[in-house]
Amino acid sequence: MKTEKYHLYIGMMNPENINTALNEAYSRATKTHVLIYKQGKAPEGFKEIKETDMFRLPNSDLGWLKEVNMEVIQKFVIQHEAEKRRAEKKFLEEFEKELQKEREKLSKQDGDSE
Repeated sequence: MKTEKYHLYIGMMNPENINTALNEAYSRATKTHVLIYKQGKAPEGFKEIKETDMFRLPNSDLGWLKEVNMEVIQKFVIQHEAEKRRAEKKFLEEFEKELQKEREKLSKQDGDSE
């Protein structure tokens, strides 16, 4: 299961950046700036906000980011549910085979000691 990290980008409030943001799934416009949360490279006119600079964002932006991040996580879980189930099923099948081998060993050992 390959995952690509999301990045937070910031741009100045202007018509070009608003238009760019409208084409993104996760964006937010304030009086002073535009935020985009996405995978991949920064859109033209935007810069990445590194983790070390997150403290500079107002609480309203951090709250938005928290909500968006929860939505991203939920989508990821839903998209990978079938893959998870297949992995769990395979694990249980292999585990059952190993248990059966151990049962057979134990029954042979019990038979040898009599």
